[in-house]
Amino acid sequence: TARDVFDHKTVAGLASAVAVARGAVAEAPGAGIGPVPLTPVMHWLAERGGPLDRFNQSTVLQAPAGMAERDLVTAVQTVLDQHDTLRLKVVTAPAPADWTMEVATPGSVRAEECVLRVDQHGLGDAARGAQYAAEADAARDRLSPADGA
Repeated sequence: TARDVFDHKTVAGLASAVAVARGAVAEAPGAGIGPVPLTPVMHWLAERGGPLDRFNQSTVLQAPAGMAERDLVTAVQTVLDQHDTLRLKVVTAPAPADWTMEVATPGSVRAEECVLRVDQHGLGDAARGAQYAAEADAARDRLSPADGA
């Protein structure tokens, strides 16, 4: 359960909490696709007004050494296809109470268009940090919830 993840913070701890499932639970066809109600943070954003673009939460992940770009794209595609909110589009309206969100079908967001490889070979720490900051800023410029990006 989700609670088990918080109670047992290691792989070994989680393994001790595992129970054998009595048959697979499958998601209903089309579940998680189409219109969905606004989340609390989306209500807050709608009520505060102003543009939504560039609003984000992010983290930096380290890819394993030697990982091929194609493998990374495949992993990102898997996450995009499984995580419905990563395929979400915000449909704004004049009245914030009329805003909606819509989740696109798996496969509709292409990882090839989301993964950007930036070569930092030979750069010193300062140059690498500056390039990282510039790329992060450019990525925020590409955010467009109304377009599903």
